Amino acid sequence: MIEFYERFDFPQYLKSKGIEGKILSFNQGTTIYNEGEKARGLYFIQEGLVSLITLSEAGVETLLRIFSPCTFMGHRSLLADDTYHASAVTLKNSKILFLDIDEAKKVVFEDPELMRHFLHLLAKDLRRAELRIKDSMSKRVSGRIIESLIFLKNRYPAHHWTRREIGEYCGAKTETVSRVLGDLERSKVIEKVGRDILILDENAMLAMAQENSAD
Repeated sequence: MIEFYERFDFPQYLKSKGIEGKILSFNQGTTIYNEGEKARGLYFIQEGLVSLITLSEAGVETLLRIFSPCTFMGHRSLLADDTYHASAVTLKNSKILFLDIDEAKKVVFEDPELMRHFLHLLAKDLRRAELRIKDSMSKRVSGRIIESLIFLKNRYPAHHWTRREIGEYCGAKTETVSRVLGDLERSKVIEKVGRDILILDENAMLAMAQENSAD
């Protein structure tokens, strides 16, 4: 029986079913799929970081989410037989297990337990989205600030990001950004050096972002 939590050993699960899948390697800054494209299959991140971003009509980029290792990507569009609602772009060199659309649907739809797992993921995604709208100015904003900092530092490493710029990017007040950065520095996961912010422990930051995005 599959445990109902976001991270489980999907490669081992496929191996038990006699399915190999394809291992795809992407360099940092590579677009895996574009907003508006038809779903091509199921992605499972084994190594690296992938950002989910969308562009407004004015060309303004908005970060929706960061996917870390041992998480699925593209499953909503796959299950809905829909187009991608955002673009997936690597923040680091990444290794991803990929099942094409026919193989992915066969695996998911033929295994009730795996389908339940994906329904669980979709329910959590929906709850996260609803809470993000409802509580945009509450304590959960810290999770957005943390993810935005990781995204901006990886996507545009040469730029010295100010508190105001980070806040404008993720829709947070400058004073809230300052408070969160102070908390991160005290937790020793970032270090402020002059005008720059150095990330010391990205994995710990991602864990903190997840905690601050939950109920």
